[in-house]
Amino acid sequence: MSKRLMLLACSAVLLFSAPAMAEELYSGSALSPETVGTRITQPEAGTIRVDTASPTAVNLADVDVREKKLEETTLKYSAKLKTEGLDGAAFLEMWVHFSGANKGSYFSRGLDQQVTGDADWTAVSIPFVLQKGQVPDRVTLNLQVNGKGAVLIKDVKLSD
Repeated sequence: MSKRLMLLACSAVLLFSAPAMAEELYSGSALSPETVGTRITQPEAGTIRVDTASPTAVNLADVDVREKKLEETTLKYSAKLKTEGLDGAAFLEMWVHFSGANKGSYFSRGLDQQVTGDADWTAVSIPFVLQKGQVPDRVTLNLQVNGKGAVLIKDVKLSD
């Protein structure tokens, strides 16, 4: 065995058999709303507050609808939004997930009902039309915040 190959083999044994010295790359003690970028709180029952320093998506619910056998109906995701100093816009987003012949995930977004700036409680809703043979498995309800500031959401509902 050549000296170079022997040296590489010995180095590999040392690399994989010697206990590594742990180097702290991050300490959780530095966590704050400023370092995380997004803080989610519950100021009162049924209300969620999102304070964010950058655009974010908040998953509010993932609803299993397999047993409902929904088809030929319109799903409606509704909620009330309130904004405080929102530099950007907030809106609802619904993902409808299918298996079988219609396998895939499709979305509906409330881009025509965006809330921005300082807005009092505003009722918003988005539809998703299901045709014959389109039977979803799950529905994901999100709050999209494109900007920075605070968004409060309450009275979240999914109906058909």
